[in-house]
Amino acid sequence: KIFRQALREVRRESRDVILDGQAARREAANLLQQPTLDSNALAAALERARNADVTVRARLEQRIVEFAASGSPEDRQLLADALLRRAGRQPPPAK
Repeated sequence: KIFRQALREVRRESRDVILDGQAARREAANLLQQPTLDSNALAAALERARNADVTVRARLEQRIVEFAASGSPEDRQLLADALLRRAGRQPPPAK
């Protein structure tokens, strides 16, 4: 529960960055719908979206590191299991 609150806090703190990334994706979609493609503008919009995504991910990962550093081995195991699920691999059965 504390971990999820920490992640929500990061998303709240990153609201402007998230909104910029969303705006950049909308801009890219709009550019793709134009009769003539402006490749440079499309590349710039996609780069802005990517940079926003990377910024938010880095902030989330830093919070994970902070949580893991202050948590118990059981807390770290829960994080490891979650990462394995996200990676498409189920964690080994509990011993």
